[in-house]
Order: sequence, then structure tokens, then C-alpha cells
Amino acid sequence: MSEARIPAVVLAGQRGPTTPLSEAANVAADVMVPVAGRPALLRVIDTLLQARGVRPSVMVGPARTILDDCEELADLMREHSVAWQQPKGDPATSSIAGVESLPTPVLITTGDHALLTPRMVDDFCARALTVDADLVFGLVPYARVREAFPNSRRTVLRFADEPCCGANLFLLKQSRGIRALEFWRDMQQHRKRPQRIARALGVGLLLSYVCRRLTLAAALEVLSAKAGCRLGVVKINDATAAVDVDSVADWHLAERILSGDLQRA
Repeated sequence: MSEARIPAVVLAGQRGPTTPLSEAANVAADVMVPVAGRPALLRVIDTLLQARGVRPSVMVGPARTILDDCEELADLMREHSVAWQQPKGDPATSSIAGVESLPTPVLITTGDHALLTPRMVDDFCARALTVDADLVFGLVPYARVREAFPNSRRTVLRFADEPCCGANLFLLKQSRGIRALEFWRDMQQHRKRPQRIARALGVGLLLSYVCRRLTLAAALEVLSAKAGCRLGVVKINDATAAVDVDSVADWHLAERILSGDLQRA
């Protein structure tokens, strides 16, 4: 990795004023849930500041009132020149807004990624920079996650060759990669209209996936063509990369991991 530190965008918005998680933790937003005594968002900022190869540059969300109420967060942002943006309606739109003023490459992660570590960030970025793609995202083999946290419910991408979980780590290597974010945004806008999503993705792709015949390589090839840019993947073997704190169950899981009750795998 070059000596120049990669700018990082942190997505810290949320849909709706409250969620079951924010209500359970009695906080104003999910990213402010205390994990082992420290808000998840502050843990993410801490990690990015400690990483050798990145620097936090833009934070999209949380709401301005939340930022004003957290003096430590406001101080960190001022001290390290982290710009704040009003959260947009969905993660893809927030990602586009966050990266548009930054030079590539740009790291994108989420404010609820409380188990993120500097080593995880640096390793992902170093490997992603070697991938021939415009946008690279991290995936964790589901076998690793199941072995580490057998009772945890995770969203699984069931590719024919190796099921995986998302890691909430993205590296925009070239500006063309924004096309993938725009494609993601369009899919989110149609999430209540399955027929439109089916037309956009292609019935063949969906059938292959449903029938468990779609490999990761084939999915990348088709999605790259649909998005109009090259997509790539970095496999991450640390199972905690697949754990973000966006539910009460994952909040308790993260607390157990950080307390030492569960070992990182």
C-alpha cells in the first residue's frame, strides 16, 4: 500500500426515527448503541484512525441533532477534519454522496461495524488494491461464520461454489465504480417491486441463484455487465467481519465477543 492514506466514508444514517435496537439500547440511532461501553460509531472512527492505510474523511449521518449531542464525536471530527453530510434515504445514495468529492481509491464502511479492526481494514485495502476491478467488496466465507458463531443468524449469499456473508467493506478503486453504486441504488428503489428487479437483473441470473447453480465468478460477470463497471471481491477469513450491530441479537453477540466470551475466528 502506498504511503498516502486512503480516504474513508462512514455510512451512519438509518431508516426511520427508531428501530427495535435503538429502543432496546435507549439511544437515538443504531450507530450510537454502546458496545462494550463505547458507541459503535466511535469504535469505527477509532479503528479508521488507528489503521495505517486509511483516514476517515466523510461521515454520512447520523442526524445533526445526534452529532450535536455527542461532544466526543464532534471533537474527533473537528480534530481530524472529518466532514459531515446529511444522511440520504438509503445506503447506496449515501455512498454516492459520500464519495463524489473524494479522490479514488475510497474505502466505504458502515457506522455499525463495531468489531472492525485496523488490521482488518489495512488487509482488505491492501488486497483490494491488487484486484482488477473498479469496485471491490469484502465477503466472508459462511463456513467461517458458522464455525465461529453457530447460533447467529446471518444473511447468506448462497453461491454454488461457496456461500458467503457480506463484510460492509467496499473499495471504490476507479470513479467508474460509482456506476455499481448507482445500480445498487436503483435496486433499492425497486425493492417493493420484484418484477422490476427481476427485469433489471435478468431472469436467468435469478433462476441460477435460486437453484443454487450460480457461482460467485458468474455472478460478478453478470453484475459487472449490468452495472457497467468491473466488480471484484476480496475474501476475508475473520468471521467477525460479517457481524455488524444492526439488531438486538447482534448487539449481544458483539458484546460477548469483545468481553472474551467468544473468541474471534
